[in-house]
Amino acid sequence: MGIITFVQDEAILPQAGFEVPAEIIQSLQQKGFTLTLPQTAGDLHAIARKHEHALAHYVKYIIERRDIIFCIQSNNASDFFTFHMSSDGRKNAGGVFHHIVGYRNAPPPEDVKEVGGLVAESLIDLLKDHVKNFESNIQDNEGRQ
Repeated sequence: MGIITFVQDEAILPQAGFEVPAEIIQSLQQKGFTLTLPQTAGDLHAIARKHEHALAHYVKYIIERRDIIFCIQSNNASDFFTFHMSSDGRKNAGGVFHHIVGYRNAPPPEDVKEVGGLVAESLIDLLKDHVKNFESNIQDNEGRQ
């Protein structure tokens, strides 16, 4: 089993700076959905507790700018679904997603997957740019040592 690095709840996630295009937000709202992009490690820890799954494990990858996690909730439902996009090709849920889950890893309905795809299209380039910048910074730092 991998080592889980503890990250303080106050830690700001790099994805906090991502801006989802207004037209995507409007499209989601028109379809009856709300988007949340967790801003801190504490946000992710809270989601993990509420959903009873291991999201805390992925905080490290988000801090390293390799993954993005966002949540979509139907305005008609009390639960929400967590979408996990990974830059390293881990794809279990199809498309660009490593996983898409709700409470206790419940699968999402098709309409939730569909709107998640809209969000993913707008975030995938940001994720790729973040990974390039992260890897470039690592190479720069290694070159200085």
